[in-house]
Amino acid sequence: MTNTDKRIEEISRQDYIDHIKNATQNMVAGPCDFAIDANTNDVETATAFYFCIGGIWYTKAIDAAIDISAECAQFATDALSSITLADDYEAVYIFTIAADGTLDYVRSTPLALDSGTYHEVPDFDRDTVVCFAAVKVLNETGSVFTFGTTGLDTSGITDTYYNLQNPFPGDKIFGTA
Repeated sequence: MTNTDKRIEEISRQDYIDHIKNATQNMVAGPCDFAIDANTNDVETATAFYFCIGGIWYTKAIDAAIDISAECAQFATDALSSITLADDYEAVYIFTIAADGTLDYVRSTPLALDSGTYHEVPDFDRDTVVCFAAVKVLNETGSVFTFGTTGLDTSGITDTYYNLQNPFPGDKIFGTA
């Protein structure tokens, strides 16, 4: 085995160790029963859940009203391109939580309906947040859908809610309809 081969094997071993470390130090334990809120442009968690960041465990109490447009920093700081969804497209909005309880989301790249492919978990800072839930939104309204302001029960919107258990950036999730 050459020195280069040994170095590649060493890097691969370290990547594996880092993956296991991240998977066990940053994780969610238990479902949150993620669902649409009574205010239909928002979401809620119907069950408290535990999560771990950096090896320290925390509890998130039931949150009967997560106001996406007010509580999620992504909504306020990102361009409309990460909030809006064109007609005949779908996207997955993945919710994250930080150690201090701050909620946010990341959005998958929108895919054309019936494209026959999978959404990928977008990049997020795995050292400071964990993914705990997602909503997959299919827009067939004939107009642009705006996450956090358009009702998730709007005619032509199909919304599906998921409890997540620590997906990694790049993981393939939820195929197109």
